[in-house]
Amino acid sequence: MIQIIPIYLESNREAAEYFSRHREELEAFSREHVIIALTKEGSGISVSGTYATVKSGRYPGLANADIPCLWIESTSDHVIIPLAGKTVEQIDWLMKKVVDLAHGEHSVKNMEKALVQNKPLPPEDRGHWLKNLVTLIVALGIGLLGFVFLDFWKGLVWLAFFVLAIPLVLASVQSAHTVKGKKLVDMYKIGVSQLANVLKALGKLFKGGDE
Repeated sequence: MIQIIPIYLESNREAAEYFSRHREELEAFSREHVIIALTKEGSGISVSGTYATVKSGRYPGLANADIPCLWIESTSDHVIIPLAGKTVEQIDWLMKKVVDLAHGEHSVKNMEKALVQNKPLPPEDRGHWLKNLVTLIVALGIGLLGFVFLDFWKGLVWLAFFVLAIPLVLASVQSAHTVKGKKLVDMYKIGVSQLANVLKALGKLFKGGDE
């Protein structure tokens, strides 16, 4: 028997959104060999409850810094799978992967290896950074065209506008799950995060090419 316990705060928006919206689906995943333990309201634990959860002794080795996470346990072992920084789509993929591995009678430690050490990208994330890169190039291209064809100051303002707007452009091409109901400030943060991911991916690409 393997039990999967999502541990997250109300403020962990992606985790809270996923587990509140997918209760029926996750309950359907729970079968004789797998139990997915969800909070009654599906909104996670309160901030005040975090300390009690960590210090309760129920989850040996769990630290405040591990939250949000998946606590996966069997009668003899347990692992902690971090959820921090994951989108709703990534959490969805991760949960389905965990359930598949559990039904495949993998040990908890082998599940950790499959999920963390040699983790493949979720199907919806394959080429994801390339989509963002193309969006980035198009936005910069439009900005540069305006700079070339307008007079200097108007062109400079046009280019600056597009550079500042790039995070919003990147946020606009993300999935509906990620951006639905988000405020402008939150959209900008999502876009900045996506821009950082593109730059990291490019850095790894060029670094790999130099080695």
